[in-house]
Amino acid sequence: MKGPNCANCGAPRPAAFCAECGQNDDDYRRSLTGLIRSFLSETFDLDGRLTRTIRHLFTQPGFLSSEFSHNRRASYVSPFRLYLFASLIFFFCLSVSTDRDDVRIAEDRIVTGEDVVQSGATAEDGQAAPKKLADPMLLAEMLEPADAELAKQILLQPDLPVKRDVLNNYALLIEQNFNPEERSVHSWWLKPVSSRVVEATSQPERLVDEFSESIPLAMFILLPAYALFLKILFYQRQHTIFYSEHMVFAIHLHVLAFLIFTVNLLLPDAFLLGEVVFVGLFLYLGVYTYRAMRNYYGRQRFATLWRFGLLGVLYSSLFLPALGLVMVYAFIAL
Repeated sequence: MKGPNCANCGAPRPAAFCAECGQNDDDYRRSLTGLIRSFLSETFDLDGRLTRTIRHLFTQPGFLSSEFSHNRRASYVSPFRLYLFASLIFFFCLSVSTDRDDVRIAEDRIVTGEDVVQSGATAEDGQAAPKKLADPMLLAEMLEPADAELAKQILLQPDLPVKRDVLNNYALLIEQNFNPEERSVHSWWLKPVSSRVVEATSQPERLVDEFSESIPLAMFILLPAYALFLKILFYQRQHTIFYSEHMVFAIHLHVLAFLIFTVNLLLPDAFLLGEVVFVGLFLYLGVYTYRAMRNYYGRQRFATLWRFGLLGVLYSSLFLPALGLVMVYAFIAL
């Protein structure tokens, strides 16, 4: 029960917050539903500020960043909380919308060599065998017994042509580029790589899961680089814009991107609707970014336009390699 004094330090508390220690007057001795509601409210400021922030974010490009620079922050959700909120929603929807059946090349049904012979699978049956078969002992010598057996089973499966061809082509690549002596010398890295190739070929959905889980970290790491590009491109002598302000502007743009592509994920993909909506949202994001730059930095049209284009090139030069590094990390983490 709330009283006139602070429960934490005992000082008089005439308002919602104690002037001495800063503790609020909330009483957490309540039902689980109340605790969850309070947690969500404190985490995402679900008291009208979130709605107000989202409305301004979508309808007034650059407005929220300008408000932050003018030290008017209390009426809006803080940039970092907003980023947390939007990224959680986007990556949750991304993980839910990813159809594992699209990733899974075929059913994980293991057959033996006798099954292959009995099935009579030939090129006429629509299951064309690889043009050239690698030496089955080549993979065996570079793998642990369990992985070697798994690789053998994949290579013997007529109903998994894609998996079989991927593994066979990898073995041919090793066979053509490394002689037995070189394979022995480079076994310290060939063996773990070969093991990961077998695992990724056997269960490609695991690779996709690892990749999806690593993307949020990569996006967060790219934020400072994006803000640095903004600081360089929009450098002003007369009116200094601090790096933290460029960071806030970058956060607001990324939040908008997360939210609009979340909308795209939630729409049904029928009759090319998903592709049309994706293109429309992508164009909207480009126009929005340009307008936000004009409104926030106050440059002329052409001065903003060439900076906008150069920023896109610079960011892409980091974004695509970052995705490649995430894929490598996901491959290693299997």
